[in-house]
Amino acid sequence: MQYYKLIITALVAMASLALMAAEPYMNIVVAAGNSKAEMDIYVHTLKRKFAEDPAIAEAQAKEHFEVVSRRSGRHYITSVEPLRDSEVVSRVLEKVQRSFPDAYVYTHRGDEVPAAEPEPKVEVKTIYVPAEPEIKTVYIPAAPEVKTIYVDRPSKGIPSEKILIALVILGALLLLLILFALYQKQKLSKISRVLKKEHEELEQMLEHQEDIMVNVGEKIRQPAKEINTSSEKILQTQLDPEQSRELEKIKHSDELLLDITNDLIDFLNLKSDKVKLRHELFNINNVLDEMAGTVSSRARGRGVEFIFDIEKGVPAKFIGDSLRLGQVLTNLMSNAMKFTEAGEVKLHIRRLPDKGGKVMLEFIISDTGIGIDPKRFNDIFEPFSSANDLKETGLGLYISRALIGMMGGAIEIKSVISKGSDFILTIPLEVPDVNEKRHYRLPAKAFTGHSFVIVEVQPTAADALKKMLEYFKNDVSVRSLGAIRNKSDILFESEVVIIAEDAFTPDVQALIKRVKSETDNKVVLAGSMMNEPHDVSGLKSLIDARIMKPLNLQRIYDLIVDLFEDSIKEVDTEGVTPRHTSPKAITEQHYEDVPETPNITKQSFSAFAGASVLIVEDNLINQKVLLSLFNGSGIRVTMASDGVEALEAVQDPKNRFDLVLMDINMPVMDGYEATRHIRSDAQYDDMPIVSLTGLGLPEEIAKMYALGMNAHLTKPVQVGRLYTVFSRFVKAVAPAAKTPARTATSPLKGTTFANTEVLAAKDGLMRASGDAELYGEILEEYVTLYASADQTLEVFIKTGNFDAAKKLAHDIKGVSANIGATHMVQVSEALNVGLSRNLENSKLLALKSDFDRHLHDVLKEARKYLP
Repeated sequence: MQYYKLIITALVAMASLALMAAEPYMNIVVAAGNSKAEMDIYVHTLKRKFAEDPAIAEAQAKEHFEVVSRRSGRHYITSVEPLRDSEVVSRVLEKVQRSFPDAYVYTHRGDEVPAAEPEPKVEVKTIYVPAEPEIKTVYIPAAPEVKTIYVDRPSKGIPSEKILIALVILGALLLLLILFALYQKQKLSKISRVLKKEHEELEQMLEHQEDIMVNVGEKIRQPAKEINTSSEKILQTQLDPEQSRELEKIKHSDELLLDITNDLIDFLNLKSDKVKLRHELFNINNVLDEMAGTVSSRARGRGVEFIFDIEKGVPAKFIGDSLRLGQVLTNLMSNAMKFTEAGEVKLHIRRLPDKGGKVMLEFIISDTGIGIDPKRFNDIFEPFSSANDLKETGLGLYISRALIGMMGGAIEIKSVISKGSDFILTIPLEVPDVNEKRHYRLPAKAFTGHSFVIVEVQPTAADALKKMLEYFKNDVSVRSLGAIRNKSDILFESEVVIIAEDAFTPDVQALIKRVKSETDNKVVLAGSMMNEPHDVSGLKSLIDARIMKPLNLQRIYDLIVDLFEDSIKEVDTEGVTPRHTSPKAITEQHYEDVPETPNITKQSFSAFAGASVLIVEDNLINQKVLLSLFNGSGIRVTMASDGVEALEAVQDPKNRFDLVLMDINMPVMDGYEATRHIRSDAQYDDMPIVSLTGLGLPEEIAKMYALGMNAHLTKPVQVGRLYTVFSRFVKAVAPAAKTPARTATSPLKGTTFANTEVLAAKDGLMRASGDAELYGEILEEYVTLYASADQTLEVFIKTGNFDAAKKLAHDIKGVSANIGATHMVQVSEALNVGLSRNLENSKLLALKSDFDRHLHDVLKEARKYLP
């Protein structure tokens, strides 16, 4: 291609030279006559006048024109030539016409400048020039020696110079055509090879995709078959241990099926470039907690140690896509668990030198599993590849590498067969303050400087825990179980003893009993999410708190504050890191999720007619959802928007509630504080309080129960689980006159619901327990409440009322999740983050524009299902 461009350039240059050679020129015809001698007199006159005029002299030096006399046809002329610049022509013509008014300009099209005349023999004569006052001596050709030379445009033939130029151009064109033909031939040959290669690759890709879909089909078929088989066994047996085992198989198969389906959706979205990264503020400890819960639930009971090893330089808060980061870590950790039968799986996180204003985080996922053949390092990132042909990796590794690339990161592998593998990720992330040094701020200095001893059977886990405790400036020692049995002095000398559940054997329990009776030392039991949950309430007299591995810095912070807050009176409140969990409360008992009662619709709640329920919820749409659910059931519902309103309703003597549904995260007063106030009055001890929350870690749930809650429901609330709560806590009451059911304005029974990119109505219907009428009412409330939300938000932003704007964006985010508007959730969150970061108005309005567009699309899609 470069050679072709060079030829074109050369051709253009040659053509330009040819055109320049044939460029037209002009001359000024001054006078004409029959005698050359007469014309020479005029030549002499003009030369003198030009020399006296500096402007003309300068132009003459620049343009190289002359005053000449020559034959033209049958006459002689005095001429100024050659002239090519129009401005110079005008200036010279004006000068000439002062002495020769009849002078005019003649343009030659393609003529050559006349050749110089040969010098004839001359004789000297003295003549008188009438126009001059003095006698001039001029050269006059001798008459007998005069030779007549005609310099004029030829009437026939073509000058040899033009023939040469034409031949050069013709040759260049011919050469160009030849080279162009050769280039085209090469290009066509290359295109043919590329098309052939693409055709082969397309065939391979189609064949590979067919293999993928076959694999997907097999993966889906296997758990589906397991579900059917196990279901048949349950139907044929009574409630006994076997039924429990079969139910557990169903649960596992169901989770596996869901994982495969989710991976397939992500795979297809990545292939079609539909995956978009979010840009939001998040706490990395929340990401780690959610990932730990997911990974451990899939590998529980495997006997593998699950460890987080976090260096002290790692910040707590970042800006980026927490969902995709969590997905990558979950995929890689789950994959490590899958290939590790014994030993450990560890996530090590450290901060590398910052780059481009971003924090570079390194994540190393290490396992002691089967290892990977180095020849397979690239293969394992292909869908449904095999590591050493033993187990398939599914789609997770392919998706992880693609997401890491989208985040600007990189991944590499190190592995030794039969010893394990390391997956090393580097990911750039923004932070709110790149210069911040203290990522966790304790309430007082007195929370530091305490002595800890760790009794652990797993050295790597002990070292990771030691490192995190030392981050908060504590003195930490590690002892093995055998060392403690041989020499137990350190247990009596340390303020806090942390013992792994695996090491809490009967003889150690007896030893701890002595420690508790002789000292004020605190004992912390370290359990593991990888083990089957069990009740430790019988150990309440021996332990002060319980933590669950894998641990992160936030949960170590919670533990330290929880252990010493009762003994430290002077504390700060400004800028202190809030607690997320309550490790002391988890010693009470094990709390299971509320099971889902199948085949429940809104009509099912008529069984509780006459009951009185207090719903404490700040989100208006969530209020409407619950009100719609209980509409026509005969249940009396009282609404409160925050903890303060809840206390007022509970303390009103006219009210006696059979059940309180308490949201956790609310303005003014949250659900924790409201529950604490309610439980401080003994007259409300028997009133059931059930939390509505998005939290799910054991410590977080334990905190709810420690404050006096009776059960917890995770949002979005499943109708079948809510029915189970009513069945447990709402006692039989005398049926009251049922509230007349509001006539449904959305008769959607029989309507076909579909999932689109804007609104996953089919998913939203499932969240409403398949009740089309209820889902229709939710959509109707959404359209009614948020039809003008874009205008309201615009007013809030322009008037600087950012708190109200954040509240509205947060509400829309939560309700959009309930109806299945996933993209609306993301843009609402992005706007909420922007408002929290105090972005300038232009950037906020840009986020607002995106919000408006998505809201318009959701409202338009929702109205399709409404009459």
